[in-house]
Amino acid sequence: MKAATLYPYEVSERLVLRLSDFDDPVAGTTVSVRELSLSRASNGESTDEAGAAAYDATQSDQWGKLTFRLTVTLEVGELERVFPPTSDVRNDASLVVLMTCPSTRFRRGVRLRHTGSGQWVGHASVQRDDVQGSLTLRPQLVRVSSIAEIGDLPYATREGALVAFGEPVPLYVDSLPPSLGSGLSASVTMAWEDFANSDDPWRREHSDDVYYLEPFGSEPRLWLNSRYAQLRELLESTAKRGREAALRDMFGILVAQPVWLQLCVTSLSALEVDDDSGSVSAPSGWRGDLAAMVLPRLYPEEADPEERLRRAASEFREADGAASVASRLGTVVQGLLTSYKTVELTLRTFENVRNEEDRADD
Repeated sequence: MKAATLYPYEVSERLVLRLSDFDDPVAGTTVSVRELSLSRASNGESTDEAGAAAYDATQSDQWGKLTFRLTVTLEVGELERVFPPTSDVRNDASLVVLMTCPSTRFRRGVRLRHTGSGQWVGHASVQRDDVQGSLTLRPQLVRVSSIAEIGDLPYATREGALVAFGEPVPLYVDSLPPSLGSGLSASVTMAWEDFANSDDPWRREHSDDVYYLEPFGSEPRLWLNSRYAQLRELLESTAKRGREAALRDMFGILVAQPVWLQLCVTSLSALEVDDDSGSVSAPSGWRGDLAAMVLPRLYPEEADPEERLRRAASEFREADGAASVASRLGTVVQGLLTSYKTVELTLRTFENVRNEEDRADD
């Protein structure tokens, strides 16, 4: 069931934001950024949100200032549905793209120019020091003038009223999250099984477990216990907001954090040390991909990739060092999964539900 915020008038959720023409105006160079598709739900099936996208700038680390073009579109029929014919979109509405970075608390709004036929364009710039991890861009269309009520027609009439918005678009600048990593998500196979009837003796003897990870070979497998049928229904929900979405994301984090911690430990323990030369090489396959994602976060003060490998291998060989790495990996995994966002959203949803129940009791 899809949860939605209720407005006293028609609001569109179908603004589509696209980024293009990336360059560094200071250096006078083009910055390589690739577009990633987010058109798949958490269960791997295609969704109707074909407009969703993300952008990967992690391979371009030499820019000091990044400038890019913003293009927002809304189907003409959808615009007519939410904006009255007595108003002029060009003069009575403002399309703003909000840019935020939680890690640095960077926040800025960019107003776009309406070019007609449901399209707005503009340009944005960010300094490299203003962004860490990722930049999130959210398009929204707001009324900038008030008009009289139009009978019973469900239009927004007050200045400042939200008329339309779209999916947030992330721009990654340091590293991609696990779900978008370089082939990494495809390397983790998920399967459901009733552990009580499993052919595997360990899972059968631990039939109450929620999950079991096999971080072996070229393709680790995550087993989820189908004994908890409602959990499967919840984890495969495509709800975007509301109680169902908050509960799904919280349960997802409860499983994802220990799983990714196990994968990280498996990856770093596979570092290969040459005892004669002292050189360290990264493992191949998904273990190497994950090590490349994790090591810069474990050793942010170290710029040399080879030195990061050496330090990680050295720490893993010592009891105190391994304990220190394991402790810091907890922070790294929470950052990769942006666990704080899930917790904040769940707490806000809980507060909203409690307020609704209090009002109902009054």
